[in-house]
Amino acid sequence: MWRDDDVPDRMMAFADPLIQRSSWTRSEPYTENDSRSYLASLRAPDADELGFALASPADACDVLGGA
Repeated sequence: MWRDDDVPDRMMAFADPLIQRSSWTRSEPYTENDSRSYLASLRAPDADELGFALASPADACDVLGGA
C-alpha cells in the first residue's frame, strides 16, 4: 500500500510525459496535492479502487512503480 512518504516518488513518475499521456486524464499538471488526494481516496472506507506501491525486495522504501 502507498504511504505518505511515497508522494515524492509518485510525483516523479507522473512528471514523465509518457506516463501522463496514458495515466493522467486531465490537461493540467499532476501536483503533490493530486497525489496526496489520490492516496487518501485509497484509504477511504468506501474506496472502490486498490492501489499498490511496488517496492524493491532489498529496500521497501525504494518505490519502483505502482499497480
